[in-house]
Amino acid sequence: MKKFESLITEMKQVVNNDELNSCIDLFDFGYSHKKYNKYQKQIFQTNYKEVENRVIADEIFLNNKDFNYLRLLSIIKGADEKLKDNIEALTNYFKGIDSSMKSKQKFA
Repeated sequence: MKKFESLITEMKQVVNNDELNSCIDLFDFGYSHKKYNKYQKQIFQTNYKEVENRVIADEIFLNNKDFNYLRLLSIIKGADEKLKDNIEALTNYFKGIDSSMKSKQKFA
């Protein structure tokens, strides 16, 4: 069983959903066998959300290089969880918000 700190470090370095799901499986196994406590579960979930948002942003940015990455990441953080499951819908959601933000900047 991995130490909790090394699991978190490994999770922060993932680059795709498959690796992220592997980290989830490792943590769930350790938690179910009482290797990790509730406090560590809370820390894991917080770090998981950050990494999940980054992985989604990386995937969308890979196909849309004209997007502003920081704006994309910010919008993904605030997006609904159901929307995060569908990359195409999330991309369209971002395009809509991004275009409205750009039009507001022109008038400001």
